[in-house]
Amino acid sequence: MPAAKQQIQQIIADNNLSSVADVYTLLRDSFKDILQELVEAELDASLGYEKNQKRDAPHSIGETYIPANSILTGTKYRFV
Repeated sequence: MPAAKQQIQQIIADNNLSSVADVYTLLRDSFKDILQELVEAELDASLGYEKNQKRDAPHSIGETYIPANSILTGTKYRFV
C-alpha cells in the first residue's frame, strides 16, 4: 500500500529531510532496522523461543542447531 502524500510530507518534516543524502540516510537506517527485526524473528521461529527466554526441553550437551533455509545460511535443518 503506497504512502499517502500527507504521510510523505509528515516523514519529511519529522526527519528534517532537506537533501537526497538525507533521504538516502533515512532509507538506509530504516532498511537496517527492518532487516534486523526480520533476522531476529526468523531466529526466534527457528529456535522455537525468543531471545533471553528459557527453553522447555534443552538439547543434549554438545548439540548445535543450524536453522534450515534461513536467509542467513540457506542450509537445511540439522544437528551437529
